[in-house]
Parts: sequence; structure tokens; C-alpha cells
Amino acid sequence: MILFDASTLILLAKIGLLRDLVAQVDIGTTSQIKEECVRGETTDAKLIKQLIEEEKISALEVERDEGRKAQNWEDGFNIGAEAYPLELARNRGYLFATDDKAAIKACKVFGVEFTTAIDFLIRAYERGDLGRELAKEKLDQLERYGRYDSSIMEYAGKKLGGEQDEDD
Repeated sequence: MILFDASTLILLAKIGLLRDLVAQVDIGTTSQIKEECVRGETTDAKLIKQLIEEEKISALEVERDEGRKAQNWEDGFNIGAEAYPLELARNRGYLFATDDKAAIKACKVFGVEFTTAIDFLIRAYERGDLGRELAKEKLDQLERYGRYDSSIMEYAGKKLGGEQDEDD
């Protein structure tokens, strides 16, 4: 299972990859993140809500001890609700999907394996699920919606064939 925070769920919904992803892998989040994602009337909020109602995204409950630890992470790393799925990922050995800079730092400190929306996009391209032009369009959307460092965008562009390939 991959546990998601709000930022990555929302970004994947915005660029149109979330529905395909839930068909391929087991995805979960916590009730705290669910509430954050489904508030409002945006298209991405409606999609995430629908996928949760269809049970394509599991809403996991945080145990009392996990909740206490997550609250400590909130304070110690200056992160919000991301602390809850992060603590579950850490305790249960799940991959954690986040695009939140503070949550990524916490993952590095505690050795929690993580992935990002850009990683999902690159993998979809490398598997052949997306052609180069569509993948580049989605990367442009991620740049518009996310807060990515220019070096990350440059790396992703290269992975999506931004440089001339030898066979071109």
C-alpha cells in the first residue's frame, strides 16, 4: 500500500493521473487527510471524494499511540495533517507519497521511504502509459500547481525526454 498526504493526492487529481493510479496500486490515506482533500467544490476534491466512496482509496484510522506520535511530528517538523499518514507509513512499512517539503525532510530523518507526484508521472511515462508530449504537458501542469524547485523540474524534464534522445 502507498499512503498519501493531501498534496500528492490533489496534484495527481489535478493532472489526471489519480484515477489510473488507483486502478494499478493500493492507495490509502488517513481520515485527517481525507477531510482536507474533500472540502470544497473543486474538481479534484470531487474526484478524491468519489474515489474514497468507491473504496478505491482507503481511509485508514490512526491508532491512539500513532496519533500521539504524529502530533509530536507536527510540532517537531512544522508539518500539519501529513504527520498522520507519515506515522502510519513509518509504523506499518508503507511507502509514503508526499510533495510537502517539511514532510520529505521528516521522511529523510526517520528513514521513511517516500515518493512524489513527479515520480508517479515519470513512472507512468517509463511504463509507456503516457506518450512524451502528454507527459510533458502533465509536467507543465505540476510545475504550475506545485511548488517544485527548478532542479527537480529540470531532472523530471530530462527523464521525460527533454533532451534529445539518441534514437531521435
